[in-house]
Amino acid sequence: GLVRWFYAWPAAAAAAAATSSASTPSARVPAALLRLWGLASWSWPACASSSPLPVVRALLHRWVGASACQVQDNQGHTPLHWVAVKSSDPEVVRAVRNAYPAAATLGCKVEGRDGATPLHLACTRRPEAALLEALLEEESEHPATMLTDMPRGYTPLHLAAALHCDADALRVLAAANPAACLVRSVEGHTPLHVGAV
Repeated sequence: GLVRWFYAWPAAAAAAAATSSASTPSARVPAALLRLWGLASWSWPACASSSPLPVVRALLHRWVGASACQVQDNQGHTPLHWVAVKSSDPEVVRAVRNAYPAAATLGCKVEGRDGATPLHLACTRRPEAALLEALLEEESEHPATMLTDMPRGYTPLHLAAALHCDADALRVLAAANPAACLVRSVEGHTPLHVGAV
């Protein structure tokens, strides 16, 4: 029963990880584990491959949402930092941001990225304009987020310009706080300097 499962599952997981592909929903649950659990013939529901939005909304229940979004991991990342890096769904970003808007101003503590806000991290992915709009929805209340810099003095606009982000994304960032266009890095570079090369 349970004891056999406990000792058998790490080996089954390792074997499955070496052979399974994650191209289909059922492949996300390793075949060896399905056999071990007696679920090899289980028909996985469509939600296994759907958006994480229902999961996020369920976890952000009104009684625990803000508290859950304030938690920072060992590197100072809040859930908003995570979705800024990992999610391409503006609605997921919006749901997490709206639960705790103050997370947008928090910097992480990772060496080389110390002080990076969720907006900085999102800009390192060359995001769509819609994702940035979701992060900046309440920016009129916190315009300083666009001016927050990392150790080298890079604002989110510096990063987006340096990585040659989509023109619409750059417009969203510049419109959020036009003053960011003139901010200089520690080398004296504005976003135009780094974006022009």
